[in-house]
Amino acid sequence: MKKILIQLSLLLSASSGQAQIFTSLATEDYNNVNATISDGGIYFNHPENNVPGYEVPKGSGKYSIFSSAFWYGGTDINDQLKLSAQIYMPNSDIFSGPFSSNNSYLDPLYVSKYSPSIWKVKKYDIAQHILNFASAGYVTPSSILNWPGNGDPTLGVSLQLAPFIDLDNDGIYEPTQGDYPDIKGCEASFIILNDDARIHTSTTGEKIGMEVHLMIYQYATADYLDNTTFISKKIINKGIQTLYNFRTSFFMDTDLGGNMDDYVGCDSVRNLMYSYNGDSYDQTSGPIIGYGNSPPCIGTISLNNELVNASAFSWGGLQNDSLSTPSLLYNYMLGKWGDGSTMTYGGNGHEIGGTIPCSFLYPSNPNDSNGWSAVYPYGAGSSPNPGGDTRQFMTVNSGFFAPGDTLNLDFAILFAENTDTSNYLSCVNHLMIIADSVQDFYNSNIDICTDPSAGIDEKNNPIDFKIYPNPSNGTFAIEFEKTMDEVSLEITDMSGRVVLSKTYNNQFEINIDLKEQAGMYVLKIQNKTEVSLYKLMVE
Repeated sequence: MKKILIQLSLLLSASSGQAQIFTSLATEDYNNVNATISDGGIYFNHPENNVPGYEVPKGSGKYSIFSSAFWYGGTDINDQLKLSAQIYMPNSDIFSGPFSSNNSYLDPLYVSKYSPSIWKVKKYDIAQHILNFASAGYVTPSSILNWPGNGDPTLGVSLQLAPFIDLDNDGIYEPTQGDYPDIKGCEASFIILNDDARIHTSTTGEKIGMEVHLMIYQYATADYLDNTTFISKKIINKGIQTLYNFRTSFFMDTDLGGNMDDYVGCDSVRNLMYSYNGDSYDQTSGPIIGYGNSPPCIGTISLNNELVNASAFSWGGLQNDSLSTPSLLYNYMLGKWGDGSTMTYGGNGHEIGGTIPCSFLYPSNPNDSNGWSAVYPYGAGSSPNPGGDTRQFMTVNSGFFAPGDTLNLDFAILFAENTDTSNYLSCVNHLMIIADSVQDFYNSNIDICTDPSAGIDEKNNPIDFKIYPNPSNGTFAIEFEKTMDEVSLEITDMSGRVVLSKTYNNQFEINIDLKEQAGMYVLKIQNKTEVSLYKLMVE
């Protein structure tokens, strides 16, 4: 398990009469994505030096998201707005740790328990715990032992927090008695947040009185899931007031490599928003590495709630708005422009004389010249709108949000490469296919993490090779049908740990001496265009 990387003291200190707020950073990088996450309500960003934090492919130095956050807002019975939202500054409206009904945020015990408020665990460790918790000499992994299943009512915190499997149904998380975290994915990071610990400095919005649980999780596979990150949210009303027209927006500043030539779009049928490059080449600019020729697309899909709007803004672009006022930001969440004016179909959605109201900005696939997109703002034959550093968001409407209510929202972040080098917009078509596949996978509710080697079809590998002997004592020979100009090998154990990673050139046969303990391993062989998977057994 990767440890917490950094802890930053931000904003006001305890001596000012407000809770001392810390932002802790960690990474979720189980698959081909290296995602920086935090317990300060800002994701995929390094706030300490203001650089992007969503790298895909992992290890490439190329980033597709600069930052993201969630916005929450609704009105009370007197039509007074309650809103919690952040753009880039963590712990300014949303704070680390659970809601405390007796305002114990300054209590040293609260601070010690919930700083940091990120917990990370692998499905493999859970499987081993289930098998061995009662065995002599077994040591419970710290990720399972420290899982925040139990709250603390003396601190005004709920009796139960993180989800867990309760073997004896006593309502108490007891890992030494066999209880274990209830996670999604092959590896998950769990985060607890609230909007109550201090006054809101990002928007000056009035507190909602909510607790938010996030589970950010991934799968390591040889298909589209290897580039996908899932987010599961629970929003709990811990306050005393019912909110109406309660909305949650997912804000994302998608910088696909170079950030000044990006376009955005959405697909209301698929509940999807996405970003793509404005031309066929993404430049490197200073320390920011571009994706180069045929750049990819990045998108976010709402998996269990329909979108009510999706839009975008930019400083100096669609609207030169400040996001400092709650009403302006809530107007966006209502599907309007920040000044309260109606979005209209065509152009940039804010045309003088526009007559057709709409809630979705650029809802057409940019490959369709007759639709409305940033590439064809006025339909076939029109010139593209200028690309830029555009921020986008999408919104779901939960309606009533009464005290004690829990809202469940699931999302997935998708990554799609271009499939046609002659058409840089082909990544959008590919993204639609991936969105449908991810939605089907989510709907199937299948756990593919019990055995990471499950589903490997060794007979239909696209790269022709032989491995012998298998099983072996760790010494294997890989023989290819022909000499390989360049081939990369990666071997992982059943926990997903990489035990060998190496690139070879001009090889017909490769010999491996795997000095690892007995067990099953997964070999991934990759050339420039194809990937093959194979099971290795060390005896």
